[in-house]
Amino acid sequence: MDLTASTASAAREQTTKREHTATKRTRPAKIESDTEQKEAKRASIVGTNNNKKRKRAKRLPNWLENGGGAQQQAEMSSLFRPPKNLKLTVKNGIRNLQPYWGILCGYTKRRWVGKTVGEVYATEFSTLLHPLYAKAACRKGRIFINNRAILSPDHRLRDNEFFMHINHRHENEIPDLPIQILAETDDLLVLNKPAGLPVHPYKRLTCLYRLDRTTTGVLMFAKNEQFDSEFKKNMRTRKMLKEYVCKVEGKFPDEEMICDARIGVLCHSMGIRCVRPDGQEAFSKFSLLRYLPAENTSLVNCIIETGRTHQIRIHLQFLGHPIVGDQLYNDNIWGPEKGKSANYGERTLEQLAADVSKAHSKDRWILEQDPDYEQRLRQTGEDEFCEVEEFDLTNFGASLEKMPSWDPLCWHCSVLSKRELQKSDWLMALHCRRYSGEGWSYEAPLPDWALPHDELVVVGKEQNEQRANTASDGEGNGAVMASNA
Repeated sequence: MDLTASTASAAREQTTKREHTATKRTRPAKIESDTEQKEAKRASIVGTNNNKKRKRAKRLPNWLENGGGAQQQAEMSSLFRPPKNLKLTVKNGIRNLQPYWGILCGYTKRRWVGKTVGEVYATEFSTLLHPLYAKAACRKGRIFINNRAILSPDHRLRDNEFFMHINHRHENEIPDLPIQILAETDDLLVLNKPAGLPVHPYKRLTCLYRLDRTTTGVLMFAKNEQFDSEFKKNMRTRKMLKEYVCKVEGKFPDEEMICDARIGVLCHSMGIRCVRPDGQEAFSKFSLLRYLPAENTSLVNCIIETGRTHQIRIHLQFLGHPIVGDQLYNDNIWGPEKGKSANYGERTLEQLAADVSKAHSKDRWILEQDPDYEQRLRQTGEDEFCEVEEFDLTNFGASLEKMPSWDPLCWHCSVLSKRELQKSDWLMALHCRRYSGEGWSYEAPLPDWALPHDELVVVGKEQNEQRANTASDGEGNGAVMASNA
């Protein structure tokens, strides 16, 4: 099963007044100075030749015009599905998928309203794309707003606008590891996720929750919308037991630690979070299973009530015991004590975001890059008469099949050589051990870095009994609270 496959979001499109073709054309010599006039003019001539009669556009499916729900998502997934028969290679235990053309789409986010397309790309995708990319992509006709290709990144976004971005995709390399099926019913699929795989929904297979790329263990998928809705409704009641095991740096305290430090976004473009007072509430309980003095590490059991992105990793960083192998949050870039107690040094959150983003940018993978790449983007963005790529949205797959295998605007295509993926890049000592609820429980075998399963069960049982015996009446179980309040 391919966990890396992704599905496009539900969308709505307006009826087009032109026929899109997969051919290229040259923009007319006369260019209006006003951006809106240029966009309107281009919209009126896309798909036509000056010496040919304009043809009536094919009508898009109703759901593209009117929006839709789960069924429409599946239809859009079919419309914008990646090409078939992509070449897959395995070398030195690493899987590589042939690059392909695809589409990213969605509605304007609230924080984007009032900003230009260029500003959004500069802030939201700065770690993924070159600063000059947005202007060049607009010139090539790859960015659409409400089913109309825009000429310039100066378009200012409004609420509920629908955007599409046609781009050249390079899937991340992943380790070639087997995927174990733990259980399967008519409604549910439960896997033991290996390390290194990102998790995304695919067609009608919906993630009931997500695990980070470097996290292993129990991962559950719903096979239908009804089960997905019921499961997530129960999840919100917080009556589900979500149990993890991890290995952390240092000697973890003997007493149970409860952390309710709030978690918020630090960097949107990289999905990095941090402890901050204006963040969302998050609640985690940690208990020591075994201290390993030879390594100065501790095996810790984790139970979470909320499910914030990177919650366990951030809370353990906050407690001063970051997870072994966590390249993002177990890093000195966070401060003198790696972010313990949210001490990020004498920096604002904006400065911290810039420092962390730079330390973990895509550039650290590059060994050699095309020296002409930046100049190529600049020339394309400044050329008002460059060739514009046309796409037939009623037969999108056929349009993409005619696109070249190499994209002059693609950052990945500009990388001539990069360092190889190492085990330390995709393995972190965090494992989803068990998910359970009323009448059901699914558990995954422990990874190699943890204690043998039987021994861990015994140790965990002894710890629970010890805490129960030492609990005082009316005083809980003697747990220590850690908070950023």
